[in-house]
Amino acid sequence: TRYGPPSLQLRYADGSRGFEWLPTEHRVTQDGPTTELVLGFRDRLHPVHVVLHYRVHADTDVIERWTVVRNAGDGPVELLRADSGAWTLPPLADYRLSHVTGQWSAETQLRREPAPYGETVLTSRRGITSHHANPWAMLDDGKADE
Repeated sequence: TRYGPPSLQLRYADGSRGFEWLPTEHRVTQDGPTTELVLGFRDRLHPVHVVLHYRVHADTDVIERWTVVRNAGDGPVELLRADSGAWTLPPLADYRLSHVTGQWSAETQLRREPAPYGETVLTSRRGITSHHANPWAMLDDGKADE
């Protein structure tokens, strides 16, 4: 069981906020060295659809992920939270979080620290990525040194 904030939070016109994930589609496509998994869902009570996209390339271990949220109804739906990624990790004694931060003339400074318990947020308050907040993060077992 996961006890944390949901990655998707909506508020409907009637004030309700729940989203009951009912599957609507799934497909895997292959385009050369690229494989994409698409998972579609809808809410049980409201005309809201969510499509999760995952894309991998054979020559890298990077996973591209994006989410499409669509209001298929006439009433307003307020999107309160839509995380770009959220993972529940298996127990490991020494997870370490690596990411980069920076400032003018000191871009992409590597930061490494033990991964804290609970929620970790890496974000930019500017609304864009830049040398201040690069959208890159890595988790390892705390022993990698490359």
